[in-house]
Amino acid sequence: MQFLAIGLLLFLGIVMATTVLADRAANREALADARFNTLVLAHSVAELEVRPVRSRGGRRG
Repeated sequence: MQFLAIGLLLFLGIVMATTVLADRAANREALADARFNTLVLAHSVAELEVRPVRSRGGRRG
């Protein structure tokens, strides 16, 4: 009976640790994907709409 209880506790501990580590890895991957997608959109969509402004001695006009 002791071996069954110890085995069950070890199994539950491994499952819990795996769940926590997988969640952290998924969060990191999601952030990396979001950053990449933001950069792609910034360069492919927003960059086309932003025109360079030339300096004219301080004031625009």
